[in-house]
Amino acid sequence: LTGERGVVVNVREHLHRVQWEDEAAGRLLVESGAIFSNIYRYVEDTGRLPIGGGCPQVGIAGFLLGGGWSFLSRSYGLACDNLISLNMTLANGTQVMASEHTNTDLFWAACGGGGGNFAIATSFVIQTHQPRTADGNMLVGELCWPPLGEDVRTLWHMWLRAYDAMPFWIDVDPVWLPIGPGNSRMFCFTVICNEEHGPCAHYLAPYLALKPPLNSLEWQPFLTWQLANVNVTDAQEGFLYLTSGILPRGALTPALVDDLMEALEHAPNNRSLVLFHVGGGAIAERARTATAFPHRNVELVVQAKAIWESSEDTDKNMQWVRDVRNLLLPHLNGSYVNYIDAEFPDWRTAYYQENYPRLVGIQRSVDPTHFFAFPQAIGSE
Repeated sequence: LTGERGVVVNVREHLHRVQWEDEAAGRLLVESGAIFSNIYRYVEDTGRLPIGGGCPQVGIAGFLLGGGWSFLSRSYGLACDNLISLNMTLANGTQVMASEHTNTDLFWAACGGGGGNFAIATSFVIQTHQPRTADGNMLVGELCWPPLGEDVRTLWHMWLRAYDAMPFWIDVDPVWLPIGPGNSRMFCFTVICNEEHGPCAHYLAPYLALKPPLNSLEWQPFLTWQLANVNVTDAQEGFLYLTSGILPRGALTPALVDDLMEALEHAPNNRSLVLFHVGGGAIAERARTATAFPHRNVELVVQAKAIWESSEDTDKNMQWVRDVRNLLLPHLNGSYVNYIDAEFPDWRTAYYQENYPRLVGIQRSVDPTHFFAFPQAIGSE
């Protein structure tokens, strides 16, 4: 909403259909109001994998239009890389379909240009995938240690040394999560290994040798694990504020890890989190300008998030996120639009980099009156 005028278009109640467009080819039709828990349940028995949100309550539209960084992205690319076509309603009421062959500029912009900027997306056709394993299972779960101290430094050093040799079929995300006893915070690696058990175990052996006190790794269907991955890093009730950043290779130093551990030591509560998403693999196979999403050759996406229950705690939680953002800013070369932050400096460059001028041109061509206007909208002052 902008000022005293504005409207929110709620697509969830009536536009939530999920069905196969071509099951044999793995092409799925999803209306824009669907959330990933519904999508995952629809395909769960088929073994097919949509490239979707880590939180099952996330809706497909905003996730996909902002690029869509997934636990499966190192294997199969971003969600927008798996978009075949979408239907949209323009500001003048015209309904259009966009794909790599039709309305190509609009399709390019929809692949990472952010939700709500050009039109109202009403449905998507997306490509799903088969797991790489013979039985369709993956090795997934967390390996966790106490959240602070020398062990965490050792684990980070191990991860950084291994990053360049990390195969595309494995994702090892460093995170601080509230999954210890009494929801205490722990330092974890979230592991998604999309390969047979032997190569997975071989790659993870150095981490397992350090005897994580919490080891939830299990050979299971990915979507079984994904559907159980709820209420850990989201805020279905209460309040949430977050920021994010793009860390290029070499930016995450031991000194920065120490600074982050100190910030977590003074966090307002155990649900003040720092999470990372690993780059590389299929994400990096496309050029920065091939889609509107420019952050292709990065080491990590970092997210600092505060979750709290009482409005009385708002100021201290938001200030903690601001302090972490200020700590990170000298090391960042951008931000992830799906973790949008109203206070992020120079957001046009941070989110869109060199793609922003083209996005403005497309926005003006399909919405010349700037009907779709909101804070941090493309083309806004």
